Amino acid sequence: MLKSMWFDTIKKIEFPKLNNDIKTNLLVIGGGITGISCCYELKDLFDNITLVTVNDLYTGATGYTTAKVTYQHGYIYYDLMNLLGPQKTKLYYEFNKLGLERIQEIVEKEKIDCDFKNVDGYLVSYNNESENLKNELKAYDEIGIKGDMVTIDIFDKMAIKVPNQARFNPLKYLHGLIERLNISIYVDTKVLKIENNVAYTENGKIEADHIIIATSYPIYPNHNLFFTKLIPSISYVVCGKAKKNIEDANYISTKEPTVAIRYQDDTMILSGASHKTKDIKNPHDQYHFLKNIGRTYFDIEDFTYAWSTRDFISVDYCPFVGRLDENIYLATGYGKWGMTNSVASSLLIRDLIEKKDNKFAEAFRPYRSVLNKRFWKYNSQMIKTIIKSKKIYEHISEIDAGKGKIIKFNNKRYGVYRDEKQVYVVDATCTHLGCGLMFNKIDRTYDCPCHGSKFNFNGRLISGPAKKDLQVIKITNKEANKLQDI
Repeated sequence: MLKSMWFDTIKKIEFPKLNNDIKTNLLVIGGGITGISCCYELKDLFDNITLVTVNDLYTGATGYTTAKVTYQHGYIYYDLMNLLGPQKTKLYYEFNKLGLERIQEIVEKEKIDCDFKNVDGYLVSYNNESENLKNELKAYDEIGIKGDMVTIDIFDKMAIKVPNQARFNPLKYLHGLIERLNISIYVDTKVLKIENNVAYTENGKIEADHIIIATSYPIYPNHNLFFTKLIPSISYVVCGKAKKNIEDANYISTKEPTVAIRYQDDTMILSGASHKTKDIKNPHDQYHFLKNIGRTYFDIEDFTYAWSTRDFISVDYCPFVGRLDENIYLATGYGKWGMTNSVASSLLIRDLIEKKDNKFAEAFRPYRSVLNKRFWKYNSQMIKTIIKSKKIYEHISEIDAGKGKIIKFNNKRYGVYRDEKQVYVVDATCTHLGCGLMFNKIDRTYDCPCHGSKFNFNGRLISGPAKKDLQVIKITNKEANKLQDI
């Protein structure tokens, strides 16, 4: 996968892989901001805390975020009002406001050098979006968000300004937390299943009094069909130095494809061009869309970084946070706004473990009913997506080193990837529900358009909802060279 800019700002900390059975008071599964925040919030409650992650720290959504710390989440509050009503919409706002305030509190208390800065937030009109701004401002007024319609020197010049938002370097922040924690961390440790408060990994089992699942998708057998409630989405990011600069602030438009902007020092970060994974698109086109905006409006000549990220959006826009089972907890479904949602989730889970009342618990509980129009629409489209994905393949002709394709051989789809030394062939069928995988030419991964699972070119699972690696087809280089066009 393409590396985000954040990884070049930190020195990697090495952690071991789990190779034996262990016992712990608290097991946290997930090496991103949710998992590490949970460890921080519960550090005084448990003597022995263990965190495990399937790959390395931060390599999920956290390492590929744009790290806007805000409760201004694009064009959302008007939709929430219509879908959920004012009471739950206000809870969503207050939940994310709590996350923003808690991050700032921790940065100041722990004196973490993470480039945290308070900035204004602007919901902007990029392309004839003035009606959306009026709708959103009306929703702001009803639930108590302080916002003003203003004129700015960007795009259509109309925007809703919300003061006292923020942005930071997420990996510097999390590095700072880890340095202040006395916990055990194991990387490259995949949890295969959880039974009776025991997590079984590839190389050992972990007995825990409490378990928190802080992965982007729930890894739990009684998962209540979360794949029907979480819509996978892909967003893209490009970075470069602008010759035409604007106010150092957070910006986001209201319509898809969205455009969002923030600064990191003197580098402008443009993100958006988002789409659901079922809407199969060429990543090159999405990057081009953002780069064209950078060139046209801000005179960016050289783009120093580009990457993509995958997020899960719940069908009612609200996160799933709370108790799954006795002493097992979940936090997921942040809908692209993981910085504030994750930290607020860690506070909610802390209260649940301590058996304290929390006003957000009922609204965001994992097993709540979400049988709304978005639920039925998304799931009715999945059958079409599965059928469509099975029909997509390419001719093999010749695959250069560093390239891959989906081919069809003997009426079956295979993924073929070649590096400098060998050819890798895998069954290009997702191990979750059998959807046909697509080869991502930018990240060099096999991606599921149905529910968002991602696999490395050698078939190893990167992230779910799938739980198993792809079937690897053993083949020699000589045999691979005999593969013919279909």
